[in-house]
Amino acid sequence: MSGRSKDNLLRLLLGCLVILCVLALYLAQAFEGVERKTFDLRFKLRGPKPPAVPQVFLVGLDEETTRHFSVRPREFPRSLVAKAVKNLAAAGASVIALDFLYSQSSENPQEHEAMAEAMRAAGNVVLASFMSNDRYVPPLPAFQALEAGEGTINLTMDRDGIVRSLPVLSAIPAEEGVQYILNFDVETARLRLFGNEMEVFDPNTPGRIRINSATIVAPENELWVNYYGPPGTFQIFPLSKAV
Repeated sequence: MSGRSKDNLLRLLLGCLVILCVLALYLAQAFEGVERKTFDLRFKLRGPKPPAVPQVFLVGLDEETTRHFSVRPREFPRSLVAKAVKNLAAAGASVIALDFLYSQSSENPQEHEAMAEAMRAAGNVVLASFMSNDRYVPPLPAFQALEAGEGTINLTMDRDGIVRSLPVLSAIPAEEGVQYILNFDVETARLRLFGNEMEVFDPNTPGRIRINSATIVAPENELWVNYYGPPGTFQIFPLSKAV
């Protein structure tokens, strides 16, 4: 074998070795951290931008609210949330999404009835559910019967404690196979865009989820968060001002 042939063979072997090494690192998800860090860098280079939908209002159970009513967040009365729902509906809110997990009954039946009455009157309330170790934790059946939509509030935290993506779908056991539930944010957007009409729902196309005329690109059921800016980009109104 000539010297040139030996050099070509060596280059070929080295090239194959490099490809195998890169493939092994990829399968071991060694590049995942780098990809997510470049995700942060892209946002820094782009800078903050105004919200694309200025009609979105965030109402928060913040310190001002808990101090105003002298109550802890976990003990916040459902009757006060019900008042906020009624007031927001009266103000013209097209969708009211409650990021509270109402999976357990209230010790006070009047609290339960107040929430049910407010949901029934508004007719546009999205409730939260949760997936815990593949176990579906839904809202109370009485509330579930009145909800306009429901979405899971599961978050996917990276190793550095930052949320960069959300699972679009969660699969729960049903009488006939599997039922799919959208992420809480996606379900809220769906209800705002299409109302209660679900003409097309195709979760089985790899990397894509079709909802009516919208297509969500979500490889491996992962939707990357498009952060518009730092905390405070969206104004948060105290819940106490909506009651």
